[in-house]
Amino acid sequence: MNQSDDDPPPPHRLTPAERKTFPVIAGILGTLSAVAQFLTSHIQNGLWLFAVSVVVAIVIAVVTIAVMRTRRAAILIGALVVAVSAGGAVGYLVGQQEGGGEAGAPRSPAPGPSEPATRSAPATSVDTNPRGLTIDSELNGLRVGLLADIRGQMNALQPGEEIWILVQPQDSERVFPQGSCNRLSTTAWKCVDAAFGEQADPEGLHFWVTAVVIRAADEPKYKGYYESGFPQTEPPVKPVSTSKPIEVIRG
Repeated sequence: MNQSDDDPPPPHRLTPAERKTFPVIAGILGTLSAVAQFLTSHIQNGLWLFAVSVVVAIVIAVVTIAVMRTRRAAILIGALVVAVSAGGAVGYLVGQQEGGGEAGAPRSPAPGPSEPATRSAPATSVDTNPRGLTIDSELNGLRVGLLADIRGQMNALQPGEEIWILVQPQDSERVFPQGSCNRLSTTAWKCVDAAFGEQADPEGLHFWVTAVVIRAADEPKYKGYYESGFPQTEPPVKPVSTSKPIEVIRG
């Protein structure tokens, strides 16, 4: 028996309107899925999000088919699930190629300008500081000019002892002694116009500053290194007491 245009189509066949509109709807949903999965491929756990979205689409399709109970519904919903899943897969794979690796993997930051290597602060311990020598903590991190005053505290010095400071640029192996410092009282001292580098040095240059107690008889051994500095590993004088270092910055 022939079927007229007014008769409803069999449940396993699509209507002419469905055949026209369905490819457009499937294409739109597939494209949206591709865009969504392309975006999720760049975030952490993007693969899991893609898998969950496909499972949810399948569950919705199965429930819809069970409710509509027609083969035509199965054809429509099943094809839409395929379109969404295929579009999502394409979007995810393209995103992976674009991102260059596993989803969620942190990208290496672009290399920045290299900074000069800095050296660790000179090590100190209680055994090397029997005079309780300290530099005032508020000076730590201070920005200074070419010249700056350095002050601190101490226990009472012994006769024939002096306080000096050792200045070391953090990008250098040489240490520059400066002193002797003024004793303001039995527990306070101050080094006036301590020098930090040269006039032409740029802002941002870091220096370690350490205070030391030496015997007055050793003072001439330091004076020969005012300009040239001495190697960090070969100090000309063994201090009686050494403070913890602080850091100051030109600028």
